[in-house]
Amino acid sequence: MKELLKILEERVEVLANEPMSRHTSIQVGGPADYYVTVKTAAQLAWICQAAWRCDAPFFVFGNGTNLLVRDGGIRGLVVENRASRVRGLKDTAAWAFETISIFVESGTSLRGLAMRTAKAGWQGLEWAAGIPGTVGGAVLSNAGAHGGCIANAFRSGRVLCANAAKVQEWQPEAFGFTYRRSVLQAETGHRAPSTVVLGVTLSLQRCEAATLLARIEKYLGWRRRNQPQLPSAGSVFKNPGRLGAGALIQQVGLKGERRGDAQFSPEHANFIVNLGGARATDIEMLMALARQMVKDSFGIGLELEVQIVGEAA
Repeated sequence: MKELLKILEERVEVLANEPMSRHTSIQVGGPADYYVTVKTAAQLAWICQAAWRCDAPFFVFGNGTNLLVRDGGIRGLVVENRASRVRGLKDTAAWAFETISIFVESGTSLRGLAMRTAKAGWQGLEWAAGIPGTVGGAVLSNAGAHGGCIANAFRSGRVLCANAAKVQEWQPEAFGFTYRRSVLQAETGHRAPSTVVLGVTLSLQRCEAATLLARIEKYLGWRRRNQPQLPSAGSVFKNPGRLGAGALIQQVGLKGERRGDAQFSPEHANFIVNLGGARATDIEMLMALARQMVKDSFGIGLELEVQIVGEAA
């Protein structure tokens, strides 16, 4: 780790013992040993390559949504990805083409991109206007809502691999997209990722901007009415079928259930909210309780949608 820090400190600011509670949407998490922020895909690639060469543990994340960091924090280096360059979208509103392809760096805000593309009259991402994560995070989990998902617009991904000297262009089948999943999730919890997404190419179709913006307002209205406003990590569990995870949790009587300052939201039972001083331990207790009770009552195994990283206190 010392060798990596020496390399990094010549070019980027490195924070020590940075509380991850400052960087996750649920406002929970112990300290990262070391923490850096990158603003370009080139910076991200350089840091990952340096970490691999030094055999140093590292973890890359975006907006900190759908993420629970345990109370003991994260060992090694944490990289916050803010690489947000977008190519191919500017001045396309007046184009006569029916489809376009745009390249988006992986730290780009997903909901920000959804709004930009809708205003320019391109459809394919309007379902994402209420999702606060990044494009890279969306690829990792094949994020989706309202019948759409990132795989539907996905054409290729620019990736960096630990065992390859050059950046590679992966086709959709290489990512193995299924419901709220890609092959990249298999690396969750590893000492370091072997593959990092630098950017993606997305394909969008022409549509009236007014139609898309009206659709977005409908989706955002649904979100305001049905999802909690308190800090959360988003949906805790993947929906196992037509009966959603929230309905199953509610049916076993856990809606509103609380451990410490962590609570299954009274508004939507598939969200755990932070009432002010929640710990990751409290949240994991609620997760385990829901999984056990749903399994006992319905014979259904709930699968986590939230990514859990770090060490227990």
